[in-house]
Amino acid sequence: MEKTETTREYQKALHYLYAQMQTGDLAIGDRLPTERSLAEILSISRNSTREALRTMENMGMIESKQGSGHYLTGSISNSLSGMIRMMLLLNRTSQKEICAVRRSLEK
Repeated sequence: MEKTETTREYQKALHYLYAQMQTGDLAIGDRLPTERSLAEILSISRNSTREALRTMENMGMIESKQGSGHYLTGSISNSLSGMIRMMLLLNRTSQKEICAVRRSLEK
């Protein structure tokens, strides 16, 4: 049961940050609110806030700078290319599939 609550809290943080981006309150290069302030604003645990930020960092959406905070980045292409390379190495996709995805994205 605790896992479900954590998942909901984690998603609450993601939805909040996405909404901030959509309204323009957060733009590329902006510093995100601290873990503590996000947890207080959303009435969630800091662990859930940390999990949401870690997920966004793994996706290439934010960058964490030790002692400075988390910043919104535009480097998602680096994450995508890394993920594609990993999928190729693990034989989870083929170059043909990647080309098909690329063609559909270009449309």
